[in-house]
Amino acid sequence: MKRALGYLAALAAIAAVLFFLLFPLLSDQAAQRAARQQISDYLSWADALSAEETEERLAKAEAYHAAPADRGREEYSGIAGPSQVMGALELPKIGAALPIYAGGIEGQARLLTHQTGTALPVGETGGHAVLTGPDGVPADGLAGRLGLLSARMLRDAERLAVGDLMIVRMLKDTRVYRVESVQVISQAAEAAPLKADAEEKTLTLLVHGERQRLRLQGRMIPIRDAAADLAAADGAEVAPAWQSALVLGLPVFLAGAVILLIAEAFRGRRYRLPDGNKKG
Repeated sequence: MKRALGYLAALAAIAAVLFFLLFPLLSDQAAQRAARQQISDYLSWADALSAEETEERLAKAEAYHAAPADRGREEYSGIAGPSQVMGALELPKIGAALPIYAGGIEGQARLLTHQTGTALPVGETGGHAVLTGPDGVPADGLAGRLGLLSARMLRDAERLAVGDLMIVRMLKDTRVYRVESVQVISQAAEAAPLKADAEEKTLTLLVHGERQRLRLQGRMIPIRDAAADLAAADGAEVAPAWQSALVLGLPVFLAGAVILLIAEAFRGRRYRLPDGNKKG
């Protein structure tokens, strides 16, 4: 009985370690696949628009630019695509690609959204666009209460530095921004209005989370100027899923081996028999 309980305890410990190490990885992989599918659906939708439909939507974007501070949630009508996705953000250095949702959408605290009242990163008109998103999405249920994430989202944005690139795709337009500043800010600073030249095409990415809040600001550059940087980013070594699983799985294996050795030691422990010569 004790032997069986020892094995059960060892298996339970190994299962707990596996859960803690592999759940975030597998959950994030699923979230990344979903995000890539949403981006693919949006880009396919945008490519299917006729020239007239594209011009009409760009005209609405230009109208939005005319007075973005006066615009509300309803002004996204005709600009956003399927499922209120209105574009995609790519951060080559950290291998992140996320759909951009219309501001004010339900559940936006768990999504990357365009901040209502700021310019749209599309069209010929300049302006200051602001995107905001979390540095991670907590898992639901018990996993969330244990502090585990279901999606990393912008968790690795803290690795971005001055000179890195932010790419925004909206409708059939692509903009490349070069990061000019990276700041850790307070909650009050995040809520404060941002000042920017209305004629410049700039982008601010606000990353909010329990650990810290980041503000990355970039300025639009010609795509040809970013070609070398993009080529370097394409050649960057991003660990594939199997490597991440191996890195996480090795501690699991070692922990399991130690637990089994301990269980085996208890199982093989010898007990002394009562001394038969001892008189009671």
